[in-house]
Amino acid sequence: MRYIFLLIAIFAIFGIAVSAAAELKNTVTASAVDGSGANVSSSADAAIIINETASGILLKDVEKKAYKPGEMANYTFRLSNTGTARLTDIRVVDDLLGPITMSTTAVGPGEFAEGTAQMKVTESMLPGPVINYAVATMNGAGESLSLNASAVFEIDAIPEILITKLTDVSSADIGKEVVYTFTIENTGSRTLYNVEAVDDKLGEIALPKTTMAPGEKMVVTKNHVVTIEDIEA
Repeated sequence: MRYIFLLIAIFAIFGIAVSAAAELKNTVTASAVDGSGANVSSSADAAIIINETASGILLKDVEKKAYKPGEMANYTFRLSNTGTARLTDIRVVDDLLGPITMSTTAVGPGEFAEGTAQMKVTESMLPGPVINYAVATMNGAGESLSLNASAVFEIDAIPEILITKLTDVSSADIGKEVVYTFTIENTGSRTLYNVEAVDDKLGEIALPKTTMAPGEKMVVTKNHVVTIEDIEA
């Protein structure tokens, strides 16, 4: 099912139309003065029915198809007025992002409103995909109108660990002490547990912690006295 979402689209668009009729009535008046100074006038009315259509399209898009835990997912929203009536009191709410601040709350025919939002991707969202829904509500042509849109992305969760090892000297005599420095880093995008380091000559390296978040690193040292067994081995 997770792959079906991606095959559909990275964004979704939904539109709806509401029709209404309004009366345009106008009055014309003719007036004149006769030779005796008397005023005369006459008025006439005419009315036509103006048909209004309130319709729109809500587009929601996410910047990338996949994110790593710790990254920020960037969303864009665009509400376009595709009808002939003015859309007012526009409000957009996303089920994960909350209320979305749009560039305007009223758009005329052919106009649009835009908004942006961010969401931090966390490991709690694994295994994905992450799909969220937005609902836009507004008024137009004397009626209430709602539009819906969704967006989806995958989560790249790759476990990786990197260790580097340095010495404080490039050479040493037997019986001399050498200081080894170990740097361990979580270079992946998932939290690592039960972290340990074992050296084939020095044995187990004592670590300050056994859990590492993505991007976290720790540096430890261990002293070793050079022996003849080190060479013979």
